[in-house]
Amino acid sequence: MGTRIGILVIDEGVLDRDALRGVLDDAPDVDLLDVAPTARTGLSRLDQVVPDLLLLSADLDDLSAAEATRLALAARPRLGVLLMTTDRSRHAAVVVEALEAGALDVMVKPAVADDDQREEAFRRVLLPKIRSLSTVIYARLARNMSVSSSPARPSTTGGVTAVPAVEQTARRRRVDADVVLIGLSTGGSEALSRLLPLLPAEMPPVVIVLHMPAQFTTSLAEDLDRRAALSVR
Repeated sequence: MGTRIGILVIDEGVLDRDALRGVLDDAPDVDLLDVAPTARTGLSRLDQVVPDLLLLSADLDDLSAAEATRLALAARPRLGVLLMTTDRSRHAAVVVEALEAGALDVMVKPAVADDDQREEAFRRVLLPKIRSLSTVIYARLARNMSVSSSPARPSTTGGVTAVPAVEQTARRRRVDADVVLIGLSTGGSEALSRLLPLLPAEMPPVVIVLHMPAQFTTSLAEDLDRRAALSVR
């Protein structure tokens, strides 16, 4: 990553693509590499461009957001993925699946009836999100470099799987604590989806603090409850 953040956009909405293009073209610290109308078209561009961040619509017709995320990270393991979705509950499960596949965060698109105000509404929510994620991408790169000679195993999503010590701790049948607190920031959904199924049912109460918009937490809890021995709610 250089001084400017290279971005690839995949969004099927014409009006949203136009607004995103206007916002990103004007941002002094952003290099808009390409804008694609479908997942397959955008993913094919990864052969020609090397973005730092992929802005990926969660409402795609040709591929699910999770599958697009997995394919993007398989092609570019150091890539950050920011999901974009409307504020509708029907997308919650789709967003959670993509976050567990390795997407770093989700942005709810602004609901703007006036097309003339759409670009400014996107500017207010998108640019702070991009700039905060750029530090996460730097941290991911540094982490991957620091563990290159460690026993940790690289994952297919560009992250790092739990090292053996963490796996052994997670599988302990006895935990001497009254409460277990798990704190996760941006990009933590993927780690949580790997960690929680390792924990035994006999754990003391587990409290999870996670960086995630409130409208998606119920779907995440339901998915984790199906996969973990613990009861998650």
